Amino acid sequence: MVGGVSPKKGGQTHLGLPVFNTIADAAKDLKPDASVIYVPPPMAAGAIMEAIEAEIPLVVAITEGIPQQDMVRVSITRLKSSLTMLFYVWLHILRVCKYVWITLNRLLGL
Repeated sequence: MVGGVSPKKGGQTHLGLPVFNTIADAAKDLKPDASVIYVPPPMAAGAIMEAIEAEIPLVVAITEGIPQQDMVRVSITRLKSSLTMLFYVWLHILRVCKYVWITLNRLLGL
């Protein structure tokens, strides 16, 4: 982890890491290899598009419930930029996989 982004909190530090106002500012100063998006669904598409426009090579969005029309806009933006790989993690699937794994381990005695 090299820094964070939070609007109106640029110039501060958190856990000893710099905080920036925008992803573009962070990308310019830090040259990150990846960005992880942790924002509420109504703002997630904007954050993802900002990371794509900053040409961050890997963007991982872990927000559940991003509206479909917002993800369509993200997809169109992504198609215009061949520099960013986007992973949209659906947390419900991860939780299901976790419980299946735990159940199988208990049943099989692993």
